[in-house]
Amino acid sequence: MRAPKSRPETDVLDCIIIGSGLSGICMGISLSSDIYGLLSGRQPTFVILEKAPLGETWRDNSYRGAA
Repeated sequence: MRAPKSRPETDVLDCIIIGSGLSGICMGISLSSDIYGLLSGRQPTFVILEKAPLGETWRDNSYRGAA
């Protein structure tokens, strides 16, 4: 996994997404879509934060009846 690039203090994020599960990734894709750029006139800036390695929840928990 790559280390995040450092940002100058003057940069402001439009959105912080907590969790890189399916919902977090879909939110990032949604923010990257053209509709948000058309509405605001610019592409929104965002970051996805995750505490654990990708897929950690499914490895650590068992769900009865799920694959």
